[in-house]
Amino acid sequence: MNRRQPHHSEDGQDEVSWFTLIAFMAASVLTICASVFFVLSTVDFAPDVGDIVRFRPGQSMADFTRFAVPAHFASRDPMAPTEAATEGGCLLRPDVMTERGGSLVIEARGLTGSHDVRVHWQGGPTARGAENCGGSATLILSQNDLRALANVAGGFGASGPRNVF
Repeated sequence: MNRRQPHHSEDGQDEVSWFTLIAFMAASVLTICASVFFVLSTVDFAPDVGDIVRFRPGQSMADFTRFAVPAHFASRDPMAPTEAATEGGCLLRPDVMTERGGSLVIEARGLTGSHDVRVHWQGGPTARGAENCGGSATLILSQNDLRALANVAGGFGASGPRNVF
């Protein structure tokens, strides 16, 4: 009987085993990438409606004296869509917001498929001068800006820091 011998490379290794090893590694990498993509697409890292970012009076913000987040006033027109913003804007400065304290409550998120959130501010001034949002305002912020404010304030939660995302 004629038996075919596997083709050996010059170093004596079987070429079929190298091909099998490379194919297995490629399939493994593809499976891992697909799994990570699936998990990241189903996990929601955004804050929930009702989450609160609290700025406690007297909270030290010495490191954030130049940090400011731009915001737009939400439309007061009851017929306007939830995400409608007015032309006017203001600034949220944590160093000013902690002088008298206050909180941001998330009212809506994912506005028109964007990463914007509607929040309500209740508390002291948010900035000095004409950039102040006032003591009570409904605002439109980007999700990234809200995340930055939450991180500066110590997280989400009315009683203290939690759920920093």
